[in-house]
Amino acid sequence: MDETSLNFEIPANMIISKIAEEKSKDCAKIQFTVVPSCLANGITFVMMVIIKTKALPKEEFQKDIVIHVYEKSWMDEGGYKKWSRKCGI
Repeated sequence: MDETSLNFEIPANMIISKIAEEKSKDCAKIQFTVVPSCLANGITFVMMVIIKTKALPKEEFQKDIVIHVYEKSWMDEGGYKKWSRKCGI
């Protein structure tokens, strides 16, 4: 299991219009952490994404990943329990 922190930030050379630039300012502040995990024999587990915010965004997410909301953007006890239930551990 590992944790990799990322941002929703769009690189400056990718901005298409002023409207997109304004919308990207809000997203740039949001961080998320991807938590991949596997066993030494190659068996992989359900991917977890931890979003650094207070409430889950309204967008629909893939059913085969675990989404957890935590203000500090890293794995906590609640996130681990949620992930382990989804994996059947």
